Amino acid sequence: MDKKDAKFIGRETLIQRLKNILNNSQTKSGAFLITGYRGVGKTSLVNKVLSDLAEIPSLLKLLKY
Repeated sequence: MDKKDAKFIGRETLIQRLKNILNNSQTKSGAFLITGYRGVGKTSLVNKVLSDLAEIPSLLKLLKY
């Protein structure tokens, strides 16, 4: 396990779900709302998923923001 992934233990299902939503051909654009209490890691989670998806060359151009 990578050191940067250590804080995401137990969130594999949530990470995969968000990746599936962002990688779905029918939802390639739009706005997505991530909710939760402050300090639970919403921004870190989104950054991790975007970082993981950016490693896929075919998705890299779609993730420019």
